[in-house]
Amino acid sequence: MLSRMERNGMMIDRGHFEAFHSDLQRWLGEERSKLADLVGEHNPNSKRMIGVLFRDLQLPAIKLTAGGQESTDDETLGILKAQLKARQAEGKDSDLVRTGVAVIDCIQTYREFQKMDSTYVLGLLGKADAHDRVHTTINYTKSVSRLSSEDPNLQNIPNPDNSPFVDDPIRNMGLRMRRGFIARSGYKIIEADYSAIEMVVGAHLTQDRNLMRIFREGLDPHRYAASQFLKTPMDAVPKPVRTQFKTLNFASFYDTSAMTIQRQLALMQPPIDMTEEECQGLINWYFAEFAPDVLAWKDRVRRDAQADGVVRTMFGRMRWMPGLRSDIKRVKRATERECTNFPIQGTSRDILCIGLARLWEDTLPALWYAGIDAQPIMTVHDAVAIEAPAEHAELVGMLVGETMRTAVELSVPVKVSVGIGDNWAEAH
Repeated sequence: MLSRMERNGMMIDRGHFEAFHSDLQRWLGEERSKLADLVGEHNPNSKRMIGVLFRDLQLPAIKLTAGGQESTDDETLGILKAQLKARQAEGKDSDLVRTGVAVIDCIQTYREFQKMDSTYVLGLLGKADAHDRVHTTINYTKSVSRLSSEDPNLQNIPNPDNSPFVDDPIRNMGLRMRRGFIARSGYKIIEADYSAIEMVVGAHLTQDRNLMRIFREGLDPHRYAASQFLKTPMDAVPKPVRTQFKTLNFASFYDTSAMTIQRQLALMQPPIDMTEEECQGLINWYFAEFAPDVLAWKDRVRRDAQADGVVRTMFGRMRWMPGLRSDIKRVKRATERECTNFPIQGTSRDILCIGLARLWEDTLPALWYAGIDAQPIMTVHDAVAIEAPAEHAELVGMLVGETMRTAVELSVPVKVSVGIGDNWAEAH
């Protein structure tokens, strides 16, 4: 199945990506102009920005590099900006703080545009074959928890829903990228995506009564968690608050610290500002009141792993955990987190692979026997993309979605969403 995907590849619209490249070059120039208006002419990627941020603007250093300089990596800038915005919210605003936020915005946006142009737009144009098809390499064994892709990496294309320009079809990077992947003439792209599969697997493995009820009743787990915490109706939960609780839901399974949650929220687009104490309060509430059985499951998995030296997915795939016996606290703690991560992430990957195998062994041969040229072209995270004749697209989508949905049986419903379109964005 994966080999066929690699050989088929995905078709790109060359003109679309060339126009996208022109837009990105223009936007890069605009960001440099904004920066010049704020602090003078500087390259946003230059080391001179360290002096601008931490000497001229007197911003606090969050982290130092190995060489002893103030760090300006993406995560550090996201945390710094969140702290500056928190000071503004507390009424501790100043010209330096306002300028600092604006300068960090310029640096982050410039980097996003530059990476999009060099890594993805120009990268894809350079990788396309004579038929304008891009052929990635799908790695089956490189990661224990997920399939991955490289040369080019099609797994890291930004999610359109997480863009800071989510409602702008021109500047939404993920949307623009996906619109450039097209079906050949007379065909459609069909994407079948396991919905919230890691949380579904988590509910099944932990047997948490509250989580199982949420999925059995077909509720949105993130919006529901927010409504329970805020004691407000689900339809009254704002989108940014839902995003907070989406992060919390996944963090609860993966033993994420309050500091890490704070950083993840600060790096979101748009960023969400919360203190570490507020994040810890959410974690405490989650395990005490929302999903208490999750914590008990995590303790049980770690105890078993300590005794056996291994953890397993639902289907018995094993991962050795020698770090559990390490005398280095940092190594042992990281391994303990992996003990609870792997059963969920690994089982989710197993379910996808079982679904892909079922498609290859049963559904696709049946379609080919009926004369329908349905071809697998890519798998990204928990989804598979198929290219099929337009007149049969709905039938193919229905059969592919049903095959994936029934590939395994869990104690909570497994849902698969199916989209059909002329390009990947329409099918996503």
